[in-house]
Amino acid sequence: VHKDKPFYRPLVEFMTSGPVWPMALERDNAIEHLRKVMGATDPAKAAPGTITLARLYRRGGTYVMAIIPGETVEPTPSEYDAFVAARGPHQLPTAFVHVNADFDAIIQEFGSNHVSGIGGAFVDELVHVCKLLNIKFIVLD
Repeated sequence: VHKDKPFYRPLVEFMTSGPVWPMALERDNAIEHLRKVMGATDPAKAAPGTITLARLYRRGGTYVMAIIPGETVEPTPSEYDAFVAARGPHQLPTAFVHVNADFDAIIQEFGSNHVSGIGGAFVDELVHVCKLLNIKFIVLD
């Protein structure tokens, strides 16, 4: 389906340029479960509740992963309209999230204005992966 699209070849080259970590998920309804765990790619279809935000970046040549647990919230129509008015309707998929972290600490730590998120509580799992891969991590909570 995507083979002739312009992003396909560079994506395949990137995905095959390094080690691969195969994954086997053995359980009843494995595909359905994996899709649920991975979360919706369309924020309008995302389930409410716990979310884990994470950003991997380099600082001084060292990989660092910032991890932020949070809860998704539904903005009021006026809050959402104000968001769109301030940033434009062209925004990437957006989730509104309540976090317990200090806002200034998040801004100081992040070298970016965006972060990836997945539905569910995955702080422990991300910390474990960071330890396995020798990646420095910081949990902002």
